[in-house]
Amino acid sequence: MHEPSSIIGLLRHGVTVANETGHIQGWSDSPLTPKGADRVRSWTPALARQGFNAICASDLGRAVHTAEIIAKELGLEVRIDPDFREQDWGSWNGLSLKAMRAESPGELEAQVRRGWDFRLGQGESRREALQRVLPALSRQARPGERILCVTHQGIIKCIIYHLLGRRYLPEEPSILHGRNRLHLVGMHPEPSVVELNIEL
Repeated sequence: MHEPSSIIGLLRHGVTVANETGHIQGWSDSPLTPKGADRVRSWTPALARQGFNAICASDLGRAVHTAEIIAKELGLEVRIDPDFREQDWGSWNGLSLKAMRAESPGELEAQVRRGWDFRLGQGESRREALQRVLPALSRQARPGERILCVTHQGIIKCIIYHLLGRRYLPEEPSILHGRNRLHLVGMHPEPSVVELNIEL
């Protein structure tokens, strides 16, 4: 059995102000909180042990800031790739969950039941977000390198659920646990899951 020619580590950005206030970010942005930035710094010893050669990041500020904190500690440069940005929630980008539920009662739950066809605010479906990010995953891979990719929860789920053949439905058991987890994808020659939920 061949070893993967490249490993990509998927990592969610640090905690933001919007995470704490219950706002959906999507393509809108929100800065890391001071505690969020400190938490990212605490991940770097474990990330250093992974032997990453490079870092790529979504172009949204929260992912860039997270990647820059890690890059400074590991002595690496950050490659920005817009195709790793979060799923676009259209007109619902930046709304609070409370406001969203008041504006469209039951809509979020109805969309969740659509699995890969989940779409809100005339934004992207999960399927469209996946079609955007899969080429980026291959584009960032380098033979023999281990690349850390700082991205978003929705994008990580799209990649992992696709590779595991999941339907993205609410009745499926949860498999991704917590924010401070690293997920490894092998790229030989097609993407495959190597390891999930490495605690940092």
